[in-house]
Amino acid sequence: MRWGFKMVGFALGDVENHTALHYQAVQTQYIKGADGDSLRQYYAGIIVNHAKELLKISKYMVFDAYFSKKSFVDGLVGQGFTMISRLQSNCYLRYAYKGAQKGGRGRPKAFDGKIDLKNISTQHFTIIPSKETEIIYQDIAHVRTLIRWCKLVIVQKLQAEGKVKSTCAYFCTDPQTDGQKILQYYQLRFQIEFLFRDAKQHLGLQDCQARSKEALDFHFRNA
Repeated sequence: MRWGFKMVGFALGDVENHTALHYQAVQTQYIKGADGDSLRQYYAGIIVNHAKELLKISKYMVFDAYFSKKSFVDGLVGQGFTMISRLQSNCYLRYAYKGAQKGGRGRPKAFDGKIDLKNISTQHFTIIPSKETEIIYQDIAHVRTLIRWCKLVIVQKLQAEGKVKSTCAYFCTDPQTDGQKILQYYQLRFQIEFLFRDAKQHLGLQDCQARSKEALDFHFRNA
């Protein structure tokens, strides 16, 4: 969007009808380096300001991979939200150790090796039934960048001969959340793009000539 028109939008996902409903639009007034906070922390602050109202609707919040950083995740979880997002391709993931613990002193063994997204161990992960062109795995795993155990969903896209073409890893901060629900909620996130598209094409989202905070806020909320 043009200068002065940057904003962050919140939408409510309708799981049953697979659509999104506009909830809130807030003008972005972040100035880089003004207070040492990152843009992610600025957005986290907006969510904190609306946390009480949002939690009345749902505890689940879905974000793209840009927000899968420890400070942002910790901030949301600390407010009572359950976060669902996609992990970046270079993330370091570890299997949970499920074997017998050795006796004696010392910390119990927690990890059972690094996860290779193209070669998932079925001793640790279970398969979610899906299309022939993909394999979906789910289980609890440790995300090192988040320093947190999460429910992980790994999607392998397959070539015609059955080899892995590409992979995506999604996580949920609630380890008990079903993997199918995680995928369903994350895919629903894309419906917000249609809200922005319709607001631009039919409601003049980018056509406001005002520059004051109050006038822009009024325009964003109505568009």
